Amino acid sequence: LPFWLFLYSGLIVFNFFSETVSRSPASVRGYPSFVKKIIFPVQILPLVPLGAALVHGFFNFLILLVALVWTGNFHAQALLFPVALIPVVLLATGFAWFLGAWGVFIKDMTQIVPVFIQMLMFLSPVFYPVSAVPDMLQPLYRFNPLGHVIEFSRALVMGQAVMWSAWSVALGSSLVVAMLGFLFFQHSREEFAVVL
Repeated sequence: LPFWLFLYSGLIVFNFFSETVSRSPASVRGYPSFVKKIIFPVQILPLVPLGAALVHGFFNFLILLVALVWTGNFHAQALLFPVALIPVVLLATGFAWFLGAWGVFIKDMTQIVPVFIQMLMFLSPVFYPVSAVPDMLQPLYRFNPLGHVIEFSRALVMGQAVMWSAWSVALGSSLVVAMLGFLFFQHSREEFAVVL
């Protein structure tokens, strides 16, 4: 697989996550009029960046498919690429709820989160495969759900055997993050109107 396709397949996964998470701290704070209306479901606000990221991810996926066909590297299992993104969707949703709530109380979160996103990009196998990571750091990479999904999605694109067990672990951990993020948001929402 050409390196630019290798890189692009990883960037699709990471950019989806980063776009959702980096915009989520301002998702609730930016709409104080909605927060003060009792009948409005405030928990939808952090999901707005998620919706935009889904649209961008869909078009990136189409570009990836065209590029795979054009270069003669298309494999039928590349069509499962959106399935690979399910853990990232759940992970980004959990962080969106968590950071959306924190963004109400800490205004500077909009400047802090992008710095951590930038660090996460280099700590995830976006520009390199996990096999290039030194052996002593390999155990740390197992705790990065994004790393599992990026490697899984690349295996789909390259037509290699995929490890559904690693994907299942990423799915389970992402589901836990989504649930915790939602619970934190629901616990904090009563104070939103007072702070804003």
